[in-house]
Amino acid sequence: MSNKVRDLCTICAIGVHCHPRSNPKIVKVMWHLPCFGSVKINTDGAHISESSKAGSGGVFHDYQGHVLGAFSANLDVPSAVHAEVLAVIKAIELAWLHAWHNVWIETDSLLVTKFFSSLHLVPWLLRVDWQNWLHRLQHMSYKISHIFHEGNHAANALANHGALGSGLICKPCRRSISILHRSICGRQVGKCNRPTSPHQPSHMVPSDQSAHPADSDR
Repeated sequence: MSNKVRDLCTICAIGVHCHPRSNPKIVKVMWHLPCFGSVKINTDGAHISESSKAGSGGVFHDYQGHVLGAFSANLDVPSAVHAEVLAVIKAIELAWLHAWHNVWIETDSLLVTKFFSSLHLVPWLLRVDWQNWLHRLQHMSYKISHIFHEGNHAANALANHGALGSGLICKPCRRSISILHRSICGRQVGKCNRPTSPHQPSHMVPSDQSAHPADSDR
């Protein structure tokens, strides 16, 4: 409760039992670099309930924090959970395509991290696709972790970019880097009027410039 002292004195005088609000817990959120030879992938999914629009996004970093690429896709799915799952699937697909077989996948969805060990929790519409790519992941060296939303800004911005109907991010890479920078500045990602199919493949964006993690995921 957040009453004035006079209000507290009044309710105590008439014998009303008070339940003070507990102090908020402060958690330090840090984005960490992957180890040498590993690629870190931050993913996120977005779903706008008012318009039923959804999108997925992800960012690939090397051990020095350089951006290797990024993706953003427009989706036709019923919930944010579905979008989160498709974001991870796309990340695994692109990592396999580029022969990045040592990956660290990080998401801000605790539920999605549980999907890796509990297949029955995965939405049934995506269960077969999830199982197929999970089988592919078994042939890779991988690590799964959770990060709070505050440490996943870049992937979130790309997912929102896709949900707004912008579809895929294409060359030049400066466009994807621009979205990452704008996500840190708190500016709304621009809208594009080219929606894409949920099954249309996303393109990797080879980076022609580097970005430090402080400029992207923190």
